[in-house]
Amino acid sequence: MNLVTHGIPGAEDAAARLLRAIELLRGSDWHIQLYSKPDLLVALGEIIEGSGLPVVLDHFAGLRFGAPDFASHLTNLKLLLQNSRAYIKLSGVSHLRNGSSLEQVRELTSDLIETAPDRMIWGTDWPHIDAAKMGLSSRDRILPYEIVDDSELLDLFVRSAADQAALTRILVENPCDLYGFDLPRGGK
Repeated sequence: MNLVTHGIPGAEDAAARLLRAIELLRGSDWHIQLYSKPDLLVALGEIIEGSGLPVVLDHFAGLRFGAPDFASHLTNLKLLLQNSRAYIKLSGVSHLRNGSSLEQVRELTSDLIETAPDRMIWGTDWPHIDAAKMGLSSRDRILPYEIVDDSELLDLFVRSAADQAALTRILVENPCDLYGFDLPRGGK
């Protein structure tokens, strides 16, 4: 569910959309992937907590450095991780940065990993299209790619994890748990 790119619905509309998705997926092995702004995520928190479904919060759960309520949104996000089956997809660094340094991204990533290592998954966010940043909202346009060095993103992620066990948890075990894959030989 993308609640960002083509206009952000109000909390009531977003809640209705999320409840409908939960209803459709209940009893399945599927999860919901949700791209939302953090203030809307706060409004949806109780629904996510009560859903019983895994909910993947895309693009660092919509966090954005420099946003006025960044600290309170981060606190709310950590509570959501502890009280639900929410995962954070550590992807879309360009959405998060907002002029911040890669070191700040690394510190935040490390903090999130430390908070809930079993609720993190990682991705590059390829093909790196940011319609909102380009001021585009039409679904009829082909958007240009941003030039992003994915190896730099992978290196940043590796430096964010405390150790090899955390990397294995996020890159192998968590996706296996979320998607119902068997662990590769040598796994737990």
